[in-house]
Amino acid sequence: MTEAGAHARGRSVGARRSTTRAGGCLRILVLGLVLVVVLAVVAVVVGDRFVRSEVEQRVGTSVSKSLGGPTTVTIDDRSVLLALARDRFATVRGSAPTAKFSQGTGASAQTLHVTDLTFTASGVTHLRSGDTLDVEHLRAGATVSYAELSRLAGTPVGSAGAGRVKLTQTASVWGASVTIEVTAKPGVKGDRLTLDDPAATVSGVDVPQSLLRPLLARVTDQAALPPINGMGYDSLTAGAAGVVVTLSGEGVALPR
Repeated sequence: MTEAGAHARGRSVGARRSTTRAGGCLRILVLGLVLVVVLAVVAVVVGDRFVRSEVEQRVGTSVSKSLGGPTTVTIDDRSVLLALARDRFATVRGSAPTAKFSQGTGASAQTLHVTDLTFTASGVTHLRSGDTLDVEHLRAGATVSYAELSRLAGTPVGSAGAGRVKLTQTASVWGASVTIEVTAKPGVKGDRLTLDDPAATVSGVDVPQSLLRPLLARVTDQAALPPINGMGYDSLTAGAAGVVVTLSGEGVALPR
């Protein structure tokens, strides 16, 4: 081999070694960057989960003060950190096994005890500061036990099945004072319990609704449902354990 050929071969081998070293350095750099990105993503995910848990506990504590009982809260926003930065949560859901709502003081005070409360709040703001949690739209559902409904109505109320309730009343029927069991379909109008389509029989004879309606009017006039955090009653249906109410409101302020 000539001297020129030997030099050319040496340069070729050196170039391949330099290329190999450069490729190795590039791969190490890429792997390092990927590792940094992965670690950053993991840190954000872990941090968001930690903050989510803290925020859910804080919101739950605030809402518990309004409901008078322990509340479990879940934030549906994908990123709690971003929601905190904006001070606005898109959706917050919650539930409470029991809750108590009060309105007024003294002799005019109204109280309502419910069970199995669930709620969905959309557009929750002012979490970081302020005296209230402001909610753009709030929907809720709960069960009012028949014992609680009886207290509100001032007379025993129970389930009659098929979406109806039953209550016992004394009435003058065909000139005689008799105790009859009346069934009716419950509902709500404003903040008042309604009892529609009443039915009753005495000795196998149907009692005219014209006689039953005044009896039920005495009950519904007394059975006022207290306002709940600025929400209105949407529906009231009879179930096995009690009547199920649904409520909703716009621009609701929940005290902390």
